[in-house]
Amino acid sequence: MAGFMKLKHFGILGSAAIMALASAAWAQRADGEAASAGSPDVSAVEADENGINSAFDAVFQQEELQPSHWPLAQAAELLQVIEGIGAEGLDPRDYQPEALSAAIAAGPGPELDEIAGISFSWLVEDLRDGRAPMAARKQWFVVDPDADRLPTRRVVEIGLATGDVAGTLASLHPKVGDYEALKTALSETDAADQKRIAAIRANMDRWRWLPRDLGSQYLLTNVPEYQLRLTVNEKIIRTYRTIVGKPGRTATPQLAETVEGVIFNPTWTVPQSIVKGEGLGQRVLSNPGWAKARG
Repeated sequence: MAGFMKLKHFGILGSAAIMALASAAWAQRADGEAASAGSPDVSAVEADENGINSAFDAVFQQEELQPSHWPLAQAAELLQVIEGIGAEGLDPRDYQPEALSAAIAAGPGPELDEIAGISFSWLVEDLRDGRAPMAARKQWFVVDPDADRLPTRRVVEIGLATGDVAGTLASLHPKVGDYEALKTALSETDAADQKRIAAIRANMDRWRWLPRDLGSQYLLTNVPEYQLRLTVNEKIIRTYRTIVGKPGRTATPQLAETVEGVIFNPTWTVPQSIVKGEGLGQRVLSNPGWAKARG
């Protein structure tokens, strides 16, 4: 063991380098439907029928959020953000733009305060934590601390106190270049290419599942790219090839840990999931010549 380090290592299913298709469910609050970007190997997971993000429900109940006063100017700015939220890979219909527009037309009052407050809070939750429900995050074990660092109540207060609704919401975006690259790719993709659009949206959402700020130095495994990257001060210093599992039962789990050391030339034993699960053992026994030829 050599080269002791204190680095965070993150696993992630996709980035700008590879627009890999993988399952992700997008709960629709309006009608309870779920759309997904799926691969042939991974089935999509449907959202809850009520369509309301359970994380938002918990925050709303725990913090006992009360409707804040929404001036018309800030409500109009919020509506503008919602109408353009497609650029972030989200669906404007999830944030009740029609109801908010009607409330704005009716003027200041309790109805506008309630509708604007709910729409803003939903945006905060989805931009900060990701839109896909937890049930859809297969093999995902990364803990995202952003909800504790930026609680919904606090973000609401900042947005209204500063009057900068758009800027407050924009501050929740992942602080990595790959997210911006995906956003650019989404804007440049032909609207008819729904398969590619779904893949890009899924990968943008996965970045939200991670901590917003990964720190000044970290290792990140991009599974579909088969690469591990060492990033220091937002620059990729080194890349290394990796071995990953296939989508489905043997998929590589996604986790975040602190790297304390590196083992060079480690011993490796073929796991039973490959020997039995993938039929390698039987193939070797039935065809020794094939096994010998491949070492």
